[in-house]
Order: sequence, then C-alpha cells, then structure tokens
Amino acid sequence: RLVTTRPGRALASAAVLLRGGGAVLLALLAFSALDLPHQRTPQLLFALAALALVVALAAPARALLGIAALAALLPVAGNLLAGPWVAPTEALLLLLAAATLLRGGGLPSAPLLRPLAFSTAAVAAGAVAATLAALAPGELPAALGDLARSFFSPGEGHAAAPLRAALVQAAGLLGFVLFRREAGVRGERLLRAVVAGLALVGAYAVVEASTGLKLWGAERYEALSRGLRVPATLPDYNATGAAMALALFPAIVLAIRSTGARRALWGGASALLLVGLLLSGSRGAWVAALAAALCALAGVAWARRRE
Repeated sequence: RLVTTRPGRALASAAVLLRGGGAVLLALLAFSALDLPHQRTPQLLFALAALALVVALAAPARALLGIAALAALLPVAGNLLAGPWVAPTEALLLLLAAATLLRGGGLPSAPLLRPLAFSTAAVAAGAVAATLAALAPGELPAALGDLARSFFSPGEGHAAAPLRAALVQAAGLLGFVLFRREAGVRGERLLRAVVAGLALVGAYAVVEASTGLKLWGAERYEALSRGLRVPATLPDYNATGAAMALALFPAIVLAIRSTGARRALWGGASALLLVGLLLSGSRGAWVAALAAALCALAGVAWARRRE
C-alpha cells in the first residue's frame, strides 16, 4: 500500500536509482581493477569481464560457484598478461555484486553485516585521512588520478596506498557477504567448489616443484630457498600455505563422508592440499594446520570417551 501513495512511489523510484547507481559504480570499479586502458590485450580482458557480468546476471548462483573454484587460480593471470597488474578475483566479485543489484535483489544479508559495514567505513575513513595527511593540497588531483589508473595495483610507494588498500579490503568483505548468503542455500556445493579450486592450486604446486615451471617473475621467489618453496598461483608463499591449510580439513571430511570414486577423488584432493601446504614452506601455516589437527583429534577422543 505504501508504494501506491505518492511518497511511496518516490521512495521506490529513489531505491531503484540508488540500486542502479550502486551497480554502475561497482561495475566501473571492477573494470578499473583490470586497468584496461594500459593493458596490452584490453579487448580480451573487456570481453571476459563483460561475459562474466552477463553470466552473473543470468545465473548468479552458478557464477558464484565458478568464482569460488577459480578465485585461487586467478591471481597469476596478471603476471601472465605481461601488462600492468590486474586483480581478476576482485573484479569478478565486484561484477557479481553489481549483477545482484541490477537483478533487484539488493545486497544479501549476512551475520555481522552491520559491524562489517561499520568496520569497512572506519577503515575507509582512516585511509582517506592518511592519504590526505600524506599529500599537499596541490598534489591531491594528481595522486587521485594515479590511483584511478591503478586502483588495485600492489604498489606501496604511492601516497594513496592506504586508500587503495582499504578499497581492496572492502572488496574482500563484499565477497564474504556474497559467499555467506550462498552458503546458507548451497553450503556443501560452495564448499566443494572452494576445495576443488584450491586442490588445483596444490596440483600446480606439485608441477612447479617437480618441473621448475614458474609463472611469476623472479622477484616473487625467495633466492635462499633454491626453488624448493613454491607459491603456485598465489603471489605469496604464506598466502599459499594459509589457503592449503584452510582447505585441507574440509577436504578430509568430504573424503570421509563420500563413498566409491568420490572418496578417492576427495582423498586425492586432500593429498594435493597437504603437499601444497608442505611445498609452500610457510611455517605459520604448518603450525596452524598442526594445531587444528591436534584439536580435531582431541575432539574425536573426547567424543568417544563420552560414548
């Protein structure tokens, strides 16, 4: 009834405009994450991003599952393009959020959504303050122009780096909200997609360690490790180790709960994740995985004692 009144129609129209404006802003931010004007192959990247947006509009659930599987495999794409740094995972998340708004669903609800929104706003405000404090007033337009040209660049020397870092962090929080909604509907399917994608990262870690095939530039590798530590498709050894450790135990649970060929498949995924964890050489990830294993064993022993 509210919508049939004049104020109600005005509010509905304003909501549509805000939703459409938010979608356009997210889409522009996604394309800026690809740094299209400065790439050697901008047409290919634009076509792929446009295709991702169409898929997200037509089949958002499948698009999210695809992102879950590909997220850990995409970071190396920026290096393989031989152009400026791109952030394909962030771009896909932003395009999916834009598609969610364009479809009229609004941003999905999630636990801790309000605290996450406040924390994101606080981080963004602090980043803006730090950026403004580091710049003279006359330098601000040039700094913002450079930031717009390399929104998701990993560079740390620029005065606007805090603002850039806050925006990248906000993209990750947006991904959490999107994934959390889907987990409530297709929890195990989403988990399987994430584990399968990370198992492929582990598989490439094995290939990299055994053949010496490296996809990153020399600056990404630790000289003292003599090539024994491998980052695989992620840009950092510790990131690879953490990702392998996070997916290892869900893969083991999937293997235990499955039967026949699926058990062998998830068992193989578990083995790849374990090997990838070891090859990362990340001692922090090793300790975390060991602590999680001890906690799991203690929980099993306690449950059996109570029986």
